[in-house]
Amino acid sequence: MKRILTILFLFTCAHGLFAQRPDATFVEEGKVWETYISEKGPLASWKGADCIKTYYIKGDTIVGNHACKKVYTFERFLTVPTRLTPTSLYACLYEEAGRVYLIAPNSETPGLLYDFGMQVGKQRLSVLSTTATPKMQ
Repeated sequence: MKRILTILFLFTCAHGLFAQRPDATFVEEGKVWETYISEKGPLASWKGADCIKTYYIKGDTIVGNHACKKVYTFERFLTVPTRLTPTSLYACLYEEAGRVYLIAPNSETPGLLYDFGMQVGKQRLSVLSTTATPKMQ
């Protein structure tokens, strides 16, 4: 009985390790994520949110010399359930060597968004522009 429990425990641990592969791709077609926005301040869950902002990756483009994925966004207001903002292009993303770069609107200069190879405890400052539409070829 102890052997079976030990094997099950090791299998469960190994499964968790494979789920966190360092070679997993962050920038993938079809990924969707949401943020919850409240005028009252930070939220722990969707409860109390005034608005849900949805982001999704759809389509390819070239910005400068980078092959990128397009990130679109729209907002859904919970205080007025039928109110949606128009879908708009938010930014372009690309991934290289475990790092994710964002190319902000009206720019061809990438900014580092995530560095999955960075050591715990290290800090890096990235400044990203937040203006209109990315320049695309």
